[in-house]
Amino acid sequence: MILSNKYNLRTKLRILILVIAALTFVNAWYVFNYTNATYKNLNYLRNNLFPSSNLITTIHGSFLKQIDIYQNSVLYDDKSKLKDTQKHVNIIQNNIKKLIIKSDRYREFKKQIIALKLLHKKYSDNAISLYSQYINQQYNEELQLKVQKNGLMQREIHIQIENIHATLNSLIDLYLESEARTAKSTSISSIAVSIALILFSAYIIYYFTVTVFKRLYILEHTSNQLNLSLKYPVPPLGTDELGILSQSLENMRVNLNDRTQELTMQKNTAESALKTKSEFLANMSHEIRTPMNTILGMIDNLSETTVTETQKEYIASCKFTGRNLLVIINDILNLSKIEAGQFVLNENNFSLKTVVKELKNNFSRIVSEKKLNLIVETSPDIPEWLYGGDVEFWQILVNIIGNAIKFTNEGGVVKVRFTKLNGITNQNNIDLKITVEDTGIGMTPELVDNIFQVFKQGDASYSKKFAGTGLGMSITKKLLELMKGTIEIESQVDKGSVFTLNISMAIGEEEAKVDIEGFHSQATFFNFNKITHPNILIVEDNEDNQHLIRIYLSKAKFNYAFANDGMEAIALFKKGNFNIVFMDIQMPVVNGYEATKTLRKFEKEDNRDRTAIIALSAYIQQEDIEKSFNAGCDAYLTKPVSKKNLFDVIQRLC
Repeated sequence: MILSNKYNLRTKLRILILVIAALTFVNAWYVFNYTNATYKNLNYLRNNLFPSSNLITTIHGSFLKQIDIYQNSVLYDDKSKLKDTQKHVNIIQNNIKKLIIKSDRYREFKKQIIALKLLHKKYSDNAISLYSQYINQQYNEELQLKVQKNGLMQREIHIQIENIHATLNSLIDLYLESEARTAKSTSISSIAVSIALILFSAYIIYYFTVTVFKRLYILEHTSNQLNLSLKYPVPPLGTDELGILSQSLENMRVNLNDRTQELTMQKNTAESALKTKSEFLANMSHEIRTPMNTILGMIDNLSETTVTETQKEYIASCKFTGRNLLVIINDILNLSKIEAGQFVLNENNFSLKTVVKELKNNFSRIVSEKKLNLIVETSPDIPEWLYGGDVEFWQILVNIIGNAIKFTNEGGVVKVRFTKLNGITNQNNIDLKITVEDTGIGMTPELVDNIFQVFKQGDASYSKKFAGTGLGMSITKKLLELMKGTIEIESQVDKGSVFTLNISMAIGEEEAKVDIEGFHSQATFFNFNKITHPNILIVEDNEDNQHLIRIYLSKAKFNYAFANDGMEAIALFKKGNFNIVFMDIQMPVVNGYEATKTLRKFEKEDNRDRTAIIALSAYIQQEDIEKSFNAGCDAYLTKPVSKKNLFDVIQRLC
């Protein structure tokens, strides 16, 4: 290789460029010299040698005329004709002078011309005197000798002219040969330099192909591999710039790989912690909902007994507080799911009219206690039935309206309006605008900016005066974003606030069934034959919940039995003829999922009709509901279960 590895890539490139420049300069120098020499030679031929040839021809012609005049004057014995020769003598002499000037470059040639000039002058000076005497017949022996001598001189001039002409032709030939040699030499040199340029260019192409482009291709290929995986090492590519680049890329790969492994470990740790957190929250929810089922159920049972007005107030307060506790539990679980990106909207047909009615009922007690005026208006051009996340829609409204009521002082007004934003955007959708306006304490701009942050509730003084976790508004905004909705706030301190929600909802279809709180079902649930006197199997491991359900069913004309776990439920199911099974999920020995699968398998083996199995669980996550359906359950009812909800489910099958 011409270029040693001791040079870096930039130095090699500089050397290559310099060599190309030098070869190009040499080639240009040869061409320039050849062109310049050719121009000078052709110019000399055109301005000197070719005109000299014409001058010699003219001189020769004039000299012949001069001789002819001499001969005619003697022949016709006319002395007057001799005077005409002077004109030709002058022409010859002048042309000889011009010829002398044009022959400056060649000394020998010039000498020949000068000799011709002198010889012609001497001849011309003697010729007139001699021929005059000859005409006058004054010739004698001496004159005869002079005439003969003059004739020899005349012959000598002829020879001299011919010699000069021959010399001139030789010079022209010499120039042409010289030009040919120069052209040949220049062509050979130019061809040699061109070949050198071609070879060097080929070498450059080879060099860049082998040492540069090949390595660039390796770098490109390695980079593409690194886009897929960091496990592929970058091969070393020398010590020049590309080598340094490859080494830097390898160092970066190693660092990124280490960092990726570190981040992967952190991600796994975070996911594990998040999973642990979700499982913990789900378990905590289950453990809280299970006793809450008994507490709220017993409160319902207590309200059906004979109680005083004061006791009724106590019971209502317990109900309200218990349901608020469930709301807080749901908020925590939902926030955890949303942050983990695992929250899925549960979309169903629902009645806006029913939602409005339930909202009024939900807040009736606190509205009455604070002597507030709760106004709910619905535009008549809004369809009654909508389709979307009904549970999330309800939770958003409860959070917004609940906050408005919470932060509105006694005697204030809370106004809720449902209107169309821009009318129906298409045949199947409607843009809802929901405005919640209150005359409460209002907020500063700083508080408005912080209201959607998790665990933020106004400021510290608000937290002390108004109870709350600070989760409601954060969850509201996140749920709105999941539903592709927006929320805007206008607020003035001591004057109140206006919350404006924009949500696009699909137009739903009217359903005959009445919604049951916490109830989820599959289509097959509604295909069972009606049962006049059902036999019910309740699978529940918690004694308090068993006692509660027994009280629920004590006055009903139902046949029912209890199983303490999945194993006992399987045994009872095989012996009995049950129409409805309420299946708890978390139980000892055999859980509800496995028990349900076993019951379905037994039905097939024993050719029994499908029994309605309703999961009864304190787990409320969507994946738990889906898992129950996959196990074979037809419906899912979440705890706490009220007497009304339980009987509504049974009524659908009876």
